[in-house]
Amino acid sequence: PTIALPCADALTVLPEYGVELPDETVEALRIETPEEVRVLLVLQHWNDAERMMLSTRGPIIVNTRTGLAQQLIV
Repeated sequence: PTIALPCADALTVLPEYGVELPDETVEALRIETPEEVRVLLVLQHWNDAERMMLSTRGPIIVNTRTGLAQQLIV
């Protein structure tokens, strides 16, 4: 209960954000269609509004159909 990883939906907060998924990620997460992919960005310094930022270099890719997820380093 004392550990949190606040995230934001990438397309909601940065509509122009995009990431190309490696074939290995698509296979590992069993992604079949683009519609089942959700991209989350980790909030850094979320407890300090003046320093808060999104980690666009480490998106978390979620397959909404299977629940499988993986963080990418881009």
